[in-house]
Amino acid sequence: MTKRGQATIEDILARMRESGKSEAECALVQSAYAYALEMHEGQRRVSGEPYITHCLEVAYLLADLGLPQINGGVIAAALLHDVLEDCEDKGATLETLTERFGAQVATWVNGVTKLKEIDRQSGLIVDHKVPVRDDHPLGGHRRDLQEQESLRKLLIAMADDPRVIYIKLADRLHNMRTLSNMKPEQQHRTAQETLDIFAPLANRIGIWVWKAELEDLAFRYLEPEKFYSIVEQLDARREEREARVLRYKQKLEALLRQEGFQRFEVQARAKHIYSIYRKMERKQVTLDKIHDREALRVLIDSDNENDCYIVLGLVHHIWRPVPGEFDDYIVNKKPNGYQSLHTAVFGDDGETIEIQIRTYNMHEVAEKGVAAHWKYKEDGITLDDSMVTWINWMRESAAELKDESSAVFVDSIRQELLSDSVIVFTPDGKVIELPNGATPIDFAYRIHTELGHTCRGAIVSNREHREGVMVPLNYKLQTGDIVRIIRGRQGPSRDWLVEELGYVKTPRARQKIKQWFRKLDREENIAMGRAALERSLKQLRLEFPVATILTLLSERGERYQSEEDFFEALGVGELSLGHVVHLIEQYLKKQEEERERQALEQTVIEAPHPSKPVAIDIMQSGDLLSRRARCCNPLPGQPIRGYITRGRGVSIHAADCKTLQRLEQEEPERIVEVTWGKVDRLPVQLVILVRDRSNMLYDITGVFVNEKISINGISTGKRDRYNIVPIYVGFEIGDLAQLTRLMEKLEAVRDVIKVERVG
Repeated sequence: MTKRGQATIEDILARMRESGKSEAECALVQSAYAYALEMHEGQRRVSGEPYITHCLEVAYLLADLGLPQINGGVIAAALLHDVLEDCEDKGATLETLTERFGAQVATWVNGVTKLKEIDRQSGLIVDHKVPVRDDHPLGGHRRDLQEQESLRKLLIAMADDPRVIYIKLADRLHNMRTLSNMKPEQQHRTAQETLDIFAPLANRIGIWVWKAELEDLAFRYLEPEKFYSIVEQLDARREEREARVLRYKQKLEALLRQEGFQRFEVQARAKHIYSIYRKMERKQVTLDKIHDREALRVLIDSDNENDCYIVLGLVHHIWRPVPGEFDDYIVNKKPNGYQSLHTAVFGDDGETIEIQIRTYNMHEVAEKGVAAHWKYKEDGITLDDSMVTWINWMRESAAELKDESSAVFVDSIRQELLSDSVIVFTPDGKVIELPNGATPIDFAYRIHTELGHTCRGAIVSNREHREGVMVPLNYKLQTGDIVRIIRGRQGPSRDWLVEELGYVKTPRARQKIKQWFRKLDREENIAMGRAALERSLKQLRLEFPVATILTLLSERGERYQSEEDFFEALGVGELSLGHVVHLIEQYLKKQEEERERQALEQTVIEAPHPSKPVAIDIMQSGDLLSRRARCCNPLPGQPIRGYITRGRGVSIHAADCKTLQRLEQEEPERIVEVTWGKVDRLPVQLVILVRDRSNMLYDITGVFVNEKISINGISTGKRDRYNIVPIYVGFEIGDLAQLTRLMEKLEAVRDVIKVERVG
């Protein structure tokens, strides 16, 4: 590299020759550079640098990996990766690239080229030459569509040839290194996308060094105060920590030589900033409690994994291990192929230090991913087994979700294939990888669509339950679980689509369920959706016009041509009932705030008169006594009015309360306008009608515990001849959304017939 740190074509060619690339490959790269230089002539980056410097940096990042599959064609494509997008007016076309550099290079370039326009099904055509303003009514939506379509295109191209993702990752890494030149809103958007998509992709293919830098750079722009706080704390004692690590390194090297190890290396390793932050957040501890902020890595030149365990024994002989801080990733290999032993020990000074132990082969995979062990044939690549499994899932997802929106497709890939995962097994030992939080229903749909449709229960075996135990369908699977699905005849339940109930984690399973319901008769779906909304509003003691709901949805860009279309979307599960209730609650709160504002303005203009409405903040009413009426028990978020009682202050009613309507006809002068004011939590009582069985109360109270809601009182009513019992539960609630979620989860409990508010 040059002193200025900018790559040149000579740097790239030199690095290619060092890693064994042929002169023919170097000639192809030289030719691609000449063409890119011509096409980008006169173009500059926001920083003012010639645009070609970006292309050179991306190509150098790839050449520097030294991987056999990163051949001259891939590096040439990196040099050309922006010509289709930025140089069309100079004659750069896909046909031209194919003619000059071959079909494979052209395909790679096309795979990482952003879309020029959105699919016409979106109804929006985006011209890159016309900037989209953030304050434009459709600006953010248009940009989001464009980015989602581009990501979809990239992920599908990756499924066809995974080498395309190397080019895009190198492109993103250099863009993140130079992100300071962009506007703050662009910095935040790019950093968030990097953290959500590209850093997990780098981790998934195992290029740890790129993944770590992408995460740190994104974290720096998303949470600058937290980022620099950790940096300052680490810098404060840097010299002291470096001297300490050096002492341990020398002691460990002496021990290994004494025990007969001749070919090894002990490296000092610093944990990257974002990794430290995530661990602090996950464990809710300060930096000094993070055991692996300083670490040593032992690399052994051996093909025998047992040598790693011998070194582990020596480490634990001279330093006491920290309880609960040992991980065996040799036996329990990570999905991206990573293998190593991790242990934390108390050093000679009583402070902790992490030590990783692995062979050189394991280290190569850790640094360069499973791609480091890809094998080659003359007609193409042969992938590592774990990479084959992942790419196959990418292709299947691309095929199964081809008719879905780009947002659904990208979210599915992100959640299923890029997030942290759990490894579970079928009864015959087949390994199934699922995202954290996945359930037996997700597992069933991963095996086969029909198995998911007919899933009625699950038996899980693990270390705690070797014989197997029946688990609920919203049970969160753990690594090592062996799962057996119990099948029934009926199709999926609509409750599976209620996010708050936690039955389904993966977007892919959710789409399969929706597809099943789409096949039902339209009239049946409309009836189902109508019934679900009416039941929810009745439970909340709300009356709300459907026309107003459609207006609220339309204001958010969610348009339905008719009430029937709206109800069908609810019935199919394409529209969440919880989402609708949330919109209603927000609308009612805004109305309440507007009434409060108007009442305050009136109070300033003229003094209250008993015959006129007066605004009373029921939570800040001073000496004026107020209480909620038992006939309707209104909750925060509902429209309310007050009735001045004789000697008992103001009785607060729901605005649509029938008792209040009667009182207003009889004594209109006693009706006053009231507002909620600052509301913390208010008491609520539910009646839960159940078919009695053993453990019923345990299951009911378990829902409250999971929702972190304290029960003030619980009692049961009289059992009828059909074994039906009412259970009365008193508690405090904050808002309608929390109450809606609670009631939905209670209704999902086995043998619960109905849940309603008392009042």
